[in-house]
Amino acid sequence: MPRILVKSSWKKMVLVLFSILFAPPAWAKDPQVLVSIKPIHALVSGVMQGVGEPKLLLQGAASPHSYALRPSEAVLLNKADLIFWVGEDLETFLTKPLRQLAANAHIVALHTAPGIHLLPNRKTGESKEKSTQDHHEAETNDVHRHGTMDMHLWLSPTNAVAMTRAIAHALEKTDPAHASHYQDNATRLEKKIQTFALDIKRRLADIKNKPFIVFHDAYHYFEDSFGLTIAGSLSVSPDRPVSAQRLHEIRTILQSTKTLCIFSEPQFESGLVDTLTRGSTVKKGTLDPIGSDAPMGEEGWFVLMDHLVTNLVRCLGQPPA
Repeated sequence: MPRILVKSSWKKMVLVLFSILFAPPAWAKDPQVLVSIKPIHALVSGVMQGVGEPKLLLQGAASPHSYALRPSEAVLLNKADLIFWVGEDLETFLTKPLRQLAANAHIVALHTAPGIHLLPNRKTGESKEKSTQDHHEAETNDVHRHGTMDMHLWLSPTNAVAMTRAIAHALEKTDPAHASHYQDNATRLEKKIQTFALDIKRRLADIKNKPFIVFHDAYHYFEDSFGLTIAGSLSVSPDRPVSAQRLHEIRTILQSTKTLCIFSEPQFESGLVDTLTRGSTVKKGTLDPIGSDAPMGEEGWFVLMDHLVTNLVRCLGQPPA
């Protein structure tokens, strides 16, 4: 065998052995991360910034209350290493698929994250004082039964910070090679959320005592965080039909509280809002608790919250800040 051929083969063998011995371990690869809804995707994106990009399950104006999983999304579940969702009381459509399709993934239900402040679901038309009383009773009795707690957690800046910390912790466990990077991103994002919350409080100060009605009771955390006056909602959950009796109750609330605005949502038909405001001086507006028109990435949560503030202030009679 020619000497030059032996030398060439030896070099190839050395290169192969070197690549095997010094190849990065499997856990050093960027994790495949999947997130259920856009507000949570924004927080995960912020923590993963500079490392990787999480995939988003629900796109556009899709509602987690009534979504149907598509085959392509089932594939994403199957490939994921780490999945973030709020929990089965919000993304009900995901409960079975997570068990059946994501057996190899670490699944994080963020409503159980340390530091999360849970509020109870309110009965339609229930007063803020009654709801607060029920919340204290729920905490005392440790009531966390299915469907009893409000899952729109991300509309509270305090909860957004708690979720950011939980997201960083889960990513550190899944991808320890980038642990310090995730922690630095989480610390930066927490400070950004806290500063933004102070600005929201300033912008909403002049409308705190002006009553308004929302399409469904998705804004309990936002109301609680900033001391707003929600006079009522058409329904507790948008997947339940609104009765004629409820429409009558809302008309009574509109008259008795001198409600200035009633808000629809882009995910659902706004015909009921048109019916209620016809022939009255009550103004119409739109609030989107999911942020369907917010950009992808970290800024999504901030744009969602900014749009809530802007639309509230605009409809309730003050120019946006």
